[in-house]
Amino acid sequence: MPLRFREIVAATWSSLSSLDGPVLGTIRGLLTGPGHVARAWIDGRRTRYLHPVKFLFVVSLIIALSYEPLLAARRAMQVTGAAIYTVGLEAYSPMFSLFGLVLPVVLALGITAIGRPFRLRLPWLDWYVLGAYATGMGALLQSTFKLVALPLPPSWGGWLATAEFALPLALLVWGSYHMVAPNRRWQAVLVTLLTPTLAWLVIVAIET
Repeated sequence: MPLRFREIVAATWSSLSSLDGPVLGTIRGLLTGPGHVARAWIDGRRTRYLHPVKFLFVVSLIIALSYEPLLAARRAMQVTGAAIYTVGLEAYSPMFSLFGLVLPVVLALGITAIGRPFRLRLPWLDWYVLGAYATGMGALLQSTFKLVALPLPPSWGGWLATAEFALPLALLVWGSYHMVAPNRRWQAVLVTLLTPTLAWLVIVAIET
C-alpha cells in the first residue's frame, strides 16, 4: 500500500513530540542495510527504528554539540593547515537540520522523475525516507572523519574531502538496491547515482 502524505506528516508530529526511540538500533541498522531500514519504516514496521525526520534532528543536535569542541581542538593543535580545515569544518554548522530536511526532498523528487523511464514506480515519499536516513547517517560518518582528521597532515585533506562527499551518496545508492523489487535493483542504483550527479552539474553550470 503506497505511503500517503498525511501519514508521514502525522508520524512526524507524533515522533517529534518526544525524544525517545531506538537511536542506536537505527544507527546499527543503517550501517548494515539502509534500504532495509527504510523499507521496514515505509511498510509500517516502525518500532525498531527512529522516525527518519527525528533521526535528522538527532544528528543535527550531535553536530551542533560537537562543532565548537572540534574547532577548539583544532586551534589547540596550532596547525592552521590541518586536514580538518581542508574538509571545511567552518561549513559544518548547527544549521545542518535545515539542509538535512531539504536535501532528501530534492533527491526524492529527482529520483522519482528520472526513474520513470527506468520503470521505477516508487512514490517520492519512499525515496524521501531513504534519503533522510542516508543524509543523517552520512553526516554522522562525516563527523567521525572530521575527528580522525584532527592529527592528520594537510596532504590527507583531499582524500578526506572525497570520502566525506561519497558517504551519503554511497548510503543512498546502497539503500536503493534493497528498496526496490529484485528485477529493478540495478536501475535503482543507476538512477540514484545519476540524480545527484545531474544536480551537481546544474549547480556548477549556474555558478559559472
